[in-house]
Amino acid sequence: RRSSDLDNVDTFVQGNAEITDNASLQMINSDVEVNLGTFSTNLNASVTFTDGAVSVINGTFSTSDNVDMQFFNTPLAVQGDVIFNGTLASNYYFEDSAITVDDGLLQANEFACISILRSPITVNSGDIDFNDDSCLRVEDAPVVVNSGSVVFSDTTLLNFTTPVSTLTVNDGNFELYDTTEFIAVPGSSIDIFGGNFLVNDDVALNFDNVDTYVQGNRSEERRVGKE
Repeated sequence: RRSSDLDNVDTFVQGNAEITDNASLQMINSDVEVNLGTFSTNLNASVTFTDGAVSVINGTFSTSDNVDMQFFNTPLAVQGDVIFNGTLASNYYFEDSAITVDDGLLQANEFACISILRSPITVNSGDIDFNDDSCLRVEDAPVVVNSGSVVFSDTTLLNFTTPVSTLTVNDGNFELYDTTEFIAVPGSSIDIFGGNFLVNDDVALNFDNVDTYVQGNRSEERRVGKE
């Protein structure tokens, strides 16, 4: 594996940036900005960001194949789409690192599983879309979508592990399909303003003492599990 360590090195890319083919990159106290291009990580690459910032302006942040990606105290801000693709061996971890997506889609496909700790997720004018065998594990962080919907389908998992983990959707829907499982601990909350809460197919809802507010319609068909 080829390894690079960058400390206090800010990087600006006008175009595309790619980390690939067994590359290993550790960035400390360093900012990365990609403008008008794609920031992609794939093919067994390993990337760790610590005490910096990563931004993509008018572009896409994407991953695929076996990827080990970790953010520590490093916010990720994207004007465009964020797309996680992966395998069972992939690792996506955000700690104290807010994820903000403007005018784009936050999507996870295949076996991409994203774990966040004290890392708020905010999507403005776009959707959250998880499908295939992907998952989102949220600990001590809010998830907020403004002018967009949250959709989990296929064999996906949404897990709120602490009461501070919350979901707020403004002007959009919260939709669960197929064999999706949604797990939330007591004290967490779901607030949907100007939209609907739709549960379909063989979805499993596993939560108790979870505050749920829907300013719209709630529809359940073939619900499996306990609420």
